[in-house]
Amino acid sequence: LFNNTVDASALTHLHIDMYTQQASTTVGIQIRDVGANGVIETDVNTGLPIGDDKDYRFTATGLTVGGWTSFEISLGGDLASQKNNLGAIILTDGPDFILDNIYFYKE
Repeated sequence: LFNNTVDASALTHLHIDMYTQQASTTVGIQIRDVGANGVIETDVNTGLPIGDDKDYRFTATGLTVGGWTSFEISLGGDLASQKNNLGAIILTDGPDFILDNIYFYKE
């Protein structure tokens, strides 16, 4: 969770570099806009955002074992129309990975 929300309304992508030493590692990334109320609201049954929240989910695969792999993730899906209150980047899967150079940008 971010201490403050990020206004990415003028930005188009998220860049992340990932490192792993495990073969077949996948990393799930969920970019969450928390809406105007600033609260993460999630359906406990589906894990999907509810209320005024929106998200975009991406699965990073094909990581280079013992090296860095860069990902350029489009801020698309439901985030395309609402990305002015980004409040969290949620990571799933694994097991072991390192992240570096995480930033939003405009292409």
